[in-house]
Amino acid sequence: MPLVIAIAMAMATVAHSAATKPTCSPTDGTGASFNSPCQCGTKECKVGEACTAKTSKCDPQAACSTFKTQATCPSRRCSFGGANGKCEEKYKLATADTACPAFFSPISSADECQWATAALKEGPWVAQGFSFPGKPRGCFLNTGAKTTYLNTDSNSLLAVAGSESLCRAVQCSCTTPNKGTVGHNQYACTDGSTASCGNNEQCSSTTPFNKDNVGNGCEVTCSCDTPNKGTVGFNQYTCMDGTNSQCAKTEACYATGPFSKTRKACQVSCTCTKQIPDFDYVCSDAPTTGIKCGAGTVCSATASFNKLKVSDGCNKKTCASYSCVTAGWVKKSGADALTTLNDATCCDAHSCKPGQVDYSGSRLFQTADNSMTACQAKCSSTTGCVAFDYSTNYKYNACRGVSAGQTPRLERPGKDNRQYCAMPGQATLLKYLKTTNDTELNGGMWTITLGFIVFVVAFATLAMVAAVRRTLAAHSDDRTLLPEDGRECESAAIFE
Repeated sequence: MPLVIAIAMAMATVAHSAATKPTCSPTDGTGASFNSPCQCGTKECKVGEACTAKTSKCDPQAACSTFKTQATCPSRRCSFGGANGKCEEKYKLATADTACPAFFSPISSADECQWATAALKEGPWVAQGFSFPGKPRGCFLNTGAKTTYLNTDSNSLLAVAGSESLCRAVQCSCTTPNKGTVGHNQYACTDGSTASCGNNEQCSSTTPFNKDNVGNGCEVTCSCDTPNKGTVGFNQYTCMDGTNSQCAKTEACYATGPFSKTRKACQVSCTCTKQIPDFDYVCSDAPTTGIKCGAGTVCSATASFNKLKVSDGCNKKTCASYSCVTAGWVKKSGADALTTLNDATCCDAHSCKPGQVDYSGSRLFQTADNSMTACQAKCSSTTGCVAFDYSTNYKYNACRGVSAGQTPRLERPGKDNRQYCAMPGQATLLKYLKTTNDTELNGGMWTITLGFIVFVVAFATLAMVAAVRRTLAAHSDDRTLLPEDGRECESAAIFE
């Protein structure tokens, strides 16, 4: 059996050596590659070297402790040490012929065995999924060949002569972080154990912490009494152990949540302001002295920021803070994040003409906003609004917004002298509607003119007919009085 194992291990090693050098991973310089030697851009990185592919650089792997923030702490090989903000080593190589030390446990995952190989600058990693009776259980280093393997034989011993186990730190997580002290400060660990912090401590870490450094998860926490309200008289804080204190006279207590007693939440705080002309912000160490942001930046922070980190308050100017220069132009929708500051980028031409919204159509809103700017702002904030009309008169419905599909009454401003405006991007619609309304208006005028002519002709005709009838009637009356062919005279003579 030992011969079979040796042959299998040798074959895996030969296959690994004969393979084409793989691309390093990771390639951002945060740690050694788990598949070294490997290709890093145009260079080849050796075991224990970190690859930065962008510049084809292979550098010695930096210790976890050199990374100071959770964002930079490489999660594959390091663990960020809980509330106290320490980046700690996640893996350890057991002493030859011994099992994993206290607070560490064997590695059973193939992926994690590769990461541990790179983190501990051992290896290279060769194979996974082999059953090696007589070798250490889990991830181990064959000290002779300097190669790592994953032994899947669950019956194997934890320590075997001639091999060293790669071990993972036992990590713990707060059960209910920042919820209080006794009864609310428990933590559970990956080795199956559970425990609680001290009576005056909270379990405050929101990330796992190593069991051998419980202080990274348990700590006395404090809270600002009146966060961000000012300096002297407003910068006190109270701690879970019953103590209280205050920040320096020029500092504010800024934290809105619990903070470690060992890391005070005190800073010279600054806030953006428009109250001091030509300046952008003021700070708590000189509250009446204005300070300007750098060129091309604007103070846009909505909360206070540390004076030592001005970049948290002063940011590059965008269309969001730009004011349109061209008369009648308004801010363009969706352009707030753009950094090219001019009317063409940040603004749209606003199209307004004398007229009113559709007479019979429904309105999205009717308000007393009696200026173009105010009415346009209302339309911009109303879903579906594409146009509006407004009057400068004081009326409950001075501003009226409409959706698409209505036909405006252009060139008919009415007694309130209204202006009809299409929202930015709707200018072509306004032009089309202008043409349509002109056509309808011209057609209507022709209809009125023709009707008037017909009426006049009909009236004249009726008048002429009436005149003829009156003339005929007059003639008829005259004939009854005059002799007809002398017959009436003759008749009179006979009777005489």
